[in-house]
Amino acid sequence: VEDTLFRFPKHHLMRKSEVFRSMLSMPQGESEPEGVGDDHPIKLWGVSKIEFERLLQVLHPIDVQKQPQLSMDAWLSVLKLSGLWRLADTRNIAISGLTTLMWKIDPVDRVILGRRYSVAPWLSSGFMDLVHRVEMVSEEEADKIGLETALQIQRVRETFLRTAYKVEQSNNRYSYQGNATEPSFDRDKVKNAVEKTFKKELEDTEADGASFNE
Repeated sequence: VEDTLFRFPKHHLMRKSEVFRSMLSMPQGESEPEGVGDDHPIKLWGVSKIEFERLLQVLHPIDVQKQPQLSMDAWLSVLKLSGLWRLADTRNIAISGLTTLMWKIDPVDRVILGRRYSVAPWLSSGFMDLVHRVEMVSEEEADKIGLETALQIQRVRETFLRTAYKVEQSNNRYSYQGNATEPSFDRDKVKNAVEKTFKKELEDTEADGASFNE
């Protein structure tokens, strides 16, 4: 990988990845097959050394009884390569590790990551938080998640804001004054509205993610 030679039992990769099984079982002709010695290593292109080192931390951990404690960037590297090489178990571990850190991530970035790596719960939670927060989706954010998505989120927001307005008005407590606070939307209702509005995308994302385990 890049300029570094890694010595790692290739049967680990072959056992866990159909991609590596196919790649390493291909006929090599009369030349010495790749992966049998330092002079003929398996060359992995399009991967950085640090990304591969991070993957090995999960594939071959020092303590097999514990899940490695990695940074968000490290887990994203593991998720990227495990998806690229169809390492289903490793991908699931990376998703689990990242899910515990998702609360730190801006909802727009959560939507982007959910789409990029086919993780429907991240996508759904990102949509929910964009509906629930005080600020509307900005122009810059709309460029990142797509104008149609931004408009759909705003339509859901307006539905809940109208309902909140009616409740406040009926209680004679509604006012345009004061500091902005997070709208007090019922999260279960927001969840249902998001799942209905983005039903097809969430189902497609769920199916894409499930395909890694087939």
